[in-house]
Amino acid sequence: MDPSSSNLNTSSSVTRIRSKLSVVLPGKIYFPGDSEYDSSVGSYFFRTARQTPTCILKPNSAGEVQAIVNVLSSDPGVKFAIRSGGHTPNPHQSNVVDGVTIDLRSLNEIARVGGNSDVLSVGTGAKWGDVYDYLEKAGRAAVGSRESSVGVGGFITGGGLSFFAPELGFASDNVVNMEIVTPRGILCANANEHVDLFRAVRGGQGNFGIITRFDIKTHERNTFWGGGILYPESTEDAQLQAWSDLKNGKYDPRAAVVQSYLFFGAQKSFMISNNMVYLQEAEHPVGLAGFENIQPQVEACPRASPTSRLNEFSSAVYVTTTVKFSPSVCKRINSVWRERTLLISDSPNITSVLTYQQFPLQNKGIPNSLGLHADDELHKDHLIVILSIYWHEIDDSERITKVAKDTMDRMEAVAAGENALHTFKYINYAAYWQQPARSYGEAANEAAREVSAKYDPQGVFRKQAVGFKFQ
Repeated sequence: MDPSSSNLNTSSSVTRIRSKLSVVLPGKIYFPGDSEYDSSVGSYFFRTARQTPTCILKPNSAGEVQAIVNVLSSDPGVKFAIRSGGHTPNPHQSNVVDGVTIDLRSLNEIARVGGNSDVLSVGTGAKWGDVYDYLEKAGRAAVGSRESSVGVGGFITGGGLSFFAPELGFASDNVVNMEIVTPRGILCANANEHVDLFRAVRGGQGNFGIITRFDIKTHERNTFWGGGILYPESTEDAQLQAWSDLKNGKYDPRAAVVQSYLFFGAQKSFMISNNMVYLQEAEHPVGLAGFENIQPQVEACPRASPTSRLNEFSSAVYVTTTVKFSPSVCKRINSVWRERTLLISDSPNITSVLTYQQFPLQNKGIPNSLGLHADDELHKDHLIVILSIYWHEIDDSERITKVAKDTMDRMEAVAAGENALHTFKYINYAAYWQQPARSYGEAANEAAREVSAKYDPQGVFRKQAVGFKFQ
């Protein structure tokens, strides 16, 4: 993704498109200065994503989305962005400068599919908190985001990491059907219809069309055990030993851990946190005892992610990689992170977080576009790594972003030196310069090219939609 590409719009193209869109979507198109426009731009979770499009569209049906796509297809000079929750920190991904942003949050209906309690129909603009509230009444759960404010659409099309990952894989593997708007029309993609499109979209984000509805599997889950614990940084060796015990013991698909190494700039302190869930009712389960029993503990706290400590006006950058776990490689990665974090520790109230998450189970017979192979069994010995940095001073943005890139380069060099670096980069955590679709491999990219040529021969989504692209 090239942020400068959003400047390719010509003024004549933009003027023409605005006029056409005003006709096909009357009353649902907003311009700078409109309160709805300002509200939409200001609602992005991170300041780094608050670009200023020439107009914002708010459709509330697949038919209206189709009308928008038809208009945009008529002028290849106009860039556009697709927004569901607006939770990414990346600029020019779910928003755009000068082009058109399609705000899908009005497509938020939640309902059972044909009275079937096992499958839930969810609009792409719904937030996961709304999905969980709906399912809680029925004693069921879905494979969704750990953050209730995250939108359904972007989360699933990027793959989707959750506390269910060790048992049920990516969220996208738990989708049974999608309603997707393409230049060829409104299509259903599933295991029987448009199978190639169904595979490509799961992990392919907005490269092939605009998903307006997901039909997702739900699971009977009445009670989980879970919580968060904060520790001093002196427990690092014990933390890595707990990972080693979990990875080297009998695989427990119910044990989910998100471990974060944190620097809180306001306190100038390094800490470690574990957010843990056991996917059945079992107080103090054995599978998580190695983490729960680490001492000393600073506090026991409700399950929460590091972002819950931030206000929504922060700037942020995410960078990601995947490594094969070993105590030695993770200890060296931690050392790189601490050393580089100190270079930016003077930025007021900065928060730097290095997080390890379990790699999702790869379900056999459920192909997606991520280029992963079930036989590799990455869930047994690999971790997805994310470096996330949050800050408040706009003037610090350039240097913090440079440090984030350099830090990841150094951490990957450490992992490569121990033959522990995997090529996969999880797209929902990738920085704008990382080009995660390349990490899926040539076979996945070739399949994506074929699907794009079939369903979007003009290249509307490949050329005009901003965001990460297949090669």
